[in-house]
Amino acid sequence: ENGNHDAITATARCLADGSGIVRELASRVLLHIASKGDKHAISSVVRHLEHHDPNVKKASMEALCGIADVGDMHAVTAVAAFLDNPNLEVVKAASETFVRVAAGGSELAFSTVVNRLEHPREGVRDAAVAVLRQIVHRGDRHAVNVVTRFLANEDEHVRESALEALCSIAGQGNPDAVSAVISQMGNSLPQVRIGCLEALPRIACTRDKQAVCAAFACMEDPHAGVSWAALEAFCWLTTGVCL
Repeated sequence: ENGNHDAITATARCLADGSGIVRELASRVLLHIASKGDKHAISSVVRHLEHHDPNVKKASMEALCGIADVGDMHAVTAVAAFLDNPNLEVVKAASETFVRVAAGGSELAFSTVVNRLEHPREGVRDAAVAVLRQIVHRGDRHAVNVVTRFLANEDEHVRESALEALCSIAGQGNPDAVSAVISQMGNSLPQVRIGCLEALPRIACTRDKQAVCAAFACMEDPHAGVSWAALEAFCWLTTGVCL
């Protein structure tokens, strides 16, 4: 019977069966007995993303993508809960599934993922960068501005993850990204100012007037590390050659 909770629960349980044939049949049956966007079906399937067997994870991912419409809020939220799982294999499976169920350019999807750039575990941050690279429309101004704020984080690793995400979603020469990075150069923490200066050559094109002027101004910074980073950025931005 279509939509029968007991039938859906029992069938979803078969996705964790040791036999590939049983898993495939279960996935097919689910498509027939669960309506598109069925919350109970989504919840019953998504929990298998935690399974130790990668084949079970894959079967669950395929089944979930079949019963959930792209952008389905319940599916996006359910999968997102696994993006910071202690097991990195689960995080990987959840990331791959998230990209498939989340609508590109979706504010819900973006806001769900972006805060994981601050996660203490590198694997979770890396997964967030990878997901953002695929769900954010290239050059999205809002995404650029939000991600740039993480460049001011006190944690060096968070700043590095933010820079990787920014480079992916902005692309080199994006004026909004250049302006956003420059806006963080007044930060009171010298390591943040250094990080922004190191980011400029990856964000701005050579001879970008705004970037060149910003690097030149920072050469007068009282912190030796900042002034040196400014000199390096200035040389690259004006000549295309690193010191």
